[in-house]
Amino acid sequence: MAKGSTAILVEDDTSGVATALREQVHAAFTSAERHGIPAIAFMAMVNADARPMIEDGAIREGYATAEEGLALLLNAEGGCVDLVTAGKLFKRPGGVTRQTLWEKIKHGELIAYQTAAGRWMLPKWQFRPQGGLLRGLPDVLVKIRETLPEAGELFPFTFFLQPNPATGDKTPLEALRSGAIALVLTAVEGEVVA
Repeated sequence: MAKGSTAILVEDDTSGVATALREQVHAAFTSAERHGIPAIAFMAMVNADARPMIEDGAIREGYATAEEGLALLLNAEGGCVDLVTAGKLFKRPGGVTRQTLWEKIKHGELIAYQTAAGRWMLPKWQFRPQGGLLRGLPDVLVKIRETLPEAGELFPFTFFLQPNPATGDKTPLEALRSGAIALVLTAVEGEVVA
């Protein structure tokens, strides 16, 4: 990232990327402290690991910045929609209210992230064309909550949209669409770092 660009990102964070990344960093520090690693020691570990990757360009592989990589994930598979549009995609008889969707988000039953402006955005790919959620998605989200309680709100994006060895090097989303729910659940278990 160019010198001074952090301030620009924070001021212009309309997509919520910086806020979401900050939340993930906070969750990582909290998890480290919960496991007995002081914050200052964890920071030193992260810096020691990240500095060579940044200097060598390994983190950037194919993306100009981390923010652009995240933007690609958020816009993959049709992108994200607000609560009103998500209610239409859900297509339950009689419609689904924003309150109902908010309750599902709050309980981890829908994938969503909150922008810096406070708007909830939901990925289109979690909904079936005929309405409702992808078959098996609720089970996978429960497994994520149980197995990775410290996972941030952006974890499902990286998990579902990147190839995984447990799903035959397909994305877990592709595996879920093909009905391979058990493989996707196994992939969640594979995300646990010993």
